[in-house]
Amino acid sequence: SAPVCINDLYPTITFIDIVKSLNINSYEYFLKDINNKLYRYLYNGELYEIKNDSAAQKPQYKGDLYGKTVIKQNGYLYIDSDGNLYGESGLDGLEDFYDTVPICINNREFSRTRSPRYNKGIINNPKVNKLNNSIITDLYNDKIIKDNNRNYWFFPDSGEVINISQKVSAEESPLYGKTIKDTIISGKYVIASDNKIYRIDLGKPVYIMDNLPDNIEFKDVQYKFDNDNMLYYVGLDINGKVWACGNGNFGQIGNGSLANTTTPICISDIAGTELANEYINNSSFKIENLYVKSNVYKNSYSIICLDSNGKVWSWGYNFDGQLGNGTTMYSSTPICITNIANTDFNNAYVNNNSKIKSILVNDINISYSNFVSIAALDSNGKIWTWGSNINGNLATGDKENKNSPICVSDLSTEIV
Repeated sequence: SAPVCINDLYPTITFIDIVKSLNINSYEYFLKDINNKLYRYLYNGELYEIKNDSAAQKPQYKGDLYGKTVIKQNGYLYIDSDGNLYGESGLDGLEDFYDTVPICINNREFSRTRSPRYNKGIINNPKVNKLNNSIITDLYNDKIIKDNNRNYWFFPDSGEVINISQKVSAEESPLYGKTIKDTIISGKYVIASDNKIYRIDLGKPVYIMDNLPDNIEFKDVQYKFDNDNMLYYVGLDINGKVWACGNGNFGQIGNGSLANTTTPICISDIAGTELANEYINNSSFKIENLYVKSNVYKNSYSIICLDSNGKVWSWGYNFDGQLGNGTTMYSSTPICITNIANTDFNNAYVNNNSKIKSILVNDINISYSNFVSIAALDSNGKIWTWGSNINGNLATGDKENKNSPICVSDLSTEIV
């Protein structure tokens, strides 16, 4: 329930970066040392060098990545210094085969089929590996990569890898004549050069972002799409205004309603709201960053924002108190939790000019239940936490959820 210094546990290793906290399991982290070696740190304090990741379980098989230099990593996918792509734990791009050691994806002539792994008949019906002899130059997430010919490739949940760039070049595609600017987390959705969202894992790309003004350009788009059809997106435009569309069942649209909407709404311009008043009263005001955990079930309907004044805004789902507004009730409109009177958060801002500089939204998956914890770093170098505390992850010395920000840096001389 208190922070642990990993460097103290492994004093002979100098760590320089946290590469990524895994979405699948929040208790595992990838760390990079001063020699550019990659490690996996487990919740129980164990540390494994990634090239020999499963040596404890399979000492006779260290994986294709053994001895290679990793230059980029995302989730369970890696690129080495030669432009080879590796995957593990079912994300090897070779169709439904689960391995706990890295497998080279682009340096083999044939890929596996979807047959069971122990069905020896698959050797009589191999599939040509579309990525064979490709040089991989970029890795966007565990779904989309780019090769040296500027082709974008997509790994669907099942079936063969898909060349998105070929689809875009087809005239019947709504992406025809456009380029892909960015991918949205799961990789099933992309933002094109027209600043609109397309789904690309179907038979052909589908335009899903209707009725958006042509002059809107997004700085960031976060979304939630799941099998229950409870879908929505929230976008931050280059002028620092927030747009939302889709399902509003937990108040995540931010327009004061729980109803669905098929037309994008600029919630920054809704008259009479606290957010709209900020834009009116301060011409330089804008939202700087969006924080949404889109891979978690209901908790992905919680939106946290940081504005240009270092203040925090939130709305949507609030079961664990992750909105930080002093309650566990949904909020259908954005609330500036920094402005809530008689709170430590507000007092620190007013009395000590304590402005939030960065925010981390962390999701915890335990037995198919999801919990969200928030951590924020202020301009005075102090840490604030709120939300779920089921494993003591808020570093408050207990395991009680907090529905208002707590400055853990002030709780004990042992927590700095």
